[in-house]
Amino acid sequence: MEMFLQKNKQFWISGCRAFMTENINFITYPEMLEQLETTNLENHLLLGNGFNLSLGIKTGYKDIFQQMKINNSDYKSVMGENFDLENFIGECKKQISSQNNPHYEFMTKFYHNKIKLDFMNAVTQIVSKEIKNIYQEKNEKIYLLLKNFNNFFTLNYDPFLYQFLMSLK
Repeated sequence: MEMFLQKNKQFWISGCRAFMTENINFITYPEMLEQLETTNLENHLLLGNGFNLSLGIKTGYKDIFQQMKINNSDYKSVMGENFDLENFIGECKKQISSQNNPHYEFMTKFYHNKIKLDFMNAVTQIVSKEIKNIYQEKNEKIYLLLKNFNNFFTLNYDPFLYQFLMSLK
């Protein structure tokens, strides 16, 4: 983890590199925990891509699409190797004919929303299954770190982190 203390506010970064014009004084993990526990400042944590992977949780698009195929075998015949959700939705919507179709708008919106719902259900299934697989020891160590922060920010949509944080509260 890369962490730094800047001015009077504490900003902590995990899993990504910071590009700043100011000098950054890096500290060790134990020093960071000590500072977090002994200050009354409001602490914020920015998590980059990789939080899930560091715990062995795979919530990438490829993994989510694979779960969608498990949940609904009809996806097997239409999903290729491009794991871009918006692209996939767009390709599916192109298959709906607008000619002589009074329900075209409804159908395109329906398919758009149905695919997103299936995507979110797959994510939820992966996260629910994997959160149980984190060893208690890891949970406690992560809790020791996360309990010291008031706000959490991510660089990407991270359903596992959200569910994990709710389970710690």
